[in-house]
Amino acid sequence: MNSQIARTKSMIINWLEPEILQITPPDDWKGAETLDNVIVNIKMIKSFTGDKRYGIVAGLPDFTQTEEARNYYRENMDLAVCLAMVGNSFVKKIVGNFLIGTLKPKTNKPIKVFSNQEDALIWVRSIMAAELVDK
Repeated sequence: MNSQIARTKSMIINWLEPEILQITPPDDWKGAETLDNVIVNIKMIKSFTGDKRYGIVAGLPDFTQTEEARNYYRENMDLAVCLAMVGNSFVKKIVGNFLIGTLKPKTNKPIKVFSNQEDALIWVRSIMAAELVDK
């Protein structure tokens, strides 16, 4: 497993497991995540993953995203198999459930909100295991 960690202005990424990418918001990021930020983020994710299919466990941030940013994420996560969003507060879980409706990839990939990373990781593992069986 690659233990590399990378950071952009609005995200920190690393491998939790060989096929599960963790994305967390940096504590020092303030303001809205814009299209420019997201373009850099997608390039960083692609440099990490290459042509490998992966699941994502993502911490829900304290900041917002522009509509352009959400659309760009939705249209450019081709190799992501699933997305588990982790919200450690009631408000973040509400935001996460809202994002499910706006971020749902055009391929109808599984997306779910969790209260903790452990449950999110169990779910992503199950989706990734089914992905491997289907191949």
